[in-house]
Amino acid sequence: MTNDISKKLSDSKPITIQDIQAGFNQLAEQTNQTRDAIETESIPILLALGGIALLGIVYFMGRKRGKKRSTLVELRRI
Repeated sequence: MTNDISKKLSDSKPITIQDIQAGFNQLAEQTNQTRDAIETESIPILLALGGIALLGIVYFMGRKRGKKRSTLVELRRI
C-alpha cells in the first residue's frame, strides 16, 4: 500500500498557482450560490418572525396599560 501511494505522488504533476486560484474560484462560486439560496429563503421567514414579535410587543404593552387604567372593584358581603 505504501508503494502505491508513493507511486501516485511521484507520478503527479506539481501544483501551480493557477491550480490553487482555480480551486479558490470554484469554492467562492459555490459559497456565493449557497448564500444566495439562503438569502432568498430567509427573507420571508425573518419578516414573519418580525411580525410575530411586533404583535407580541403590542399585546403586552396594551395589557400593561389596561391594568393601570382599570378600576379595581371589590365586593364584600355584609
